Amino acid sequence: AVPPRVQDALDRASAALGVAVPAVLYVDLAVPIATTVFGRNIILSRGFIDPLDDADLELIIRHEVAHVRHDDATAGVLWHLAFAALLVPGFEPLERRLHAQRERSANVTAAKGREDRYLSLVARMARGADLCADAQLGLEAAARRPEDRWLMWAAPVLVTSLAVALPLSHAAFRHDLPYLLSHHC
Repeated sequence: AVPPRVQDALDRASAALGVAVPAVLYVDLAVPIATTVFGRNIILSRGFIDPLDDADLELIIRHEVAHVRHDDATAGVLWHLAFAALLVPGFEPLERRLHAQRERSANVTAAKGREDRYLSLVARMARGADLCADAQLGLEAAARRPEDRWLMWAAPVLVTSLAVALPLSHAAFRHDLPYLLSHHC
């Protein structure tokens, strides 16, 4: 069962963000878990929420409800499946960039009106990870890497080039097919 203080924070955050209260799976584990999963579902663990006071808990819940509001978990799964279906390696930097944008949006939404407290919370929860300041809000260190600047465009350019070259090659072959059949068969 969801603890009452979690349910209260969820109700307040959902009302503040204008979102129907999402489903919460409360896991009685010491491991810190706070994530939104496919659909309108949030997973929270005892190990994540116990150390938080009520104000910090509400900020964390606001972050997760912001993901629900923007359907970020579904978007992340769909982008991942789309990139995997292309069978071309190299989409990881673009996928990381899209993930970072979803996280930044959730951070901005969660922090609205409470930016200083939210930034302090993110810094405390990072447990020594390097945070880069972006619009006064912390982003996860792995979200952006220097090499992503050019790598994130390499795979899309390659796929687009193949998508254009293949039909052109096919059209050229069809154009030359009568000649090839008459002279080589």
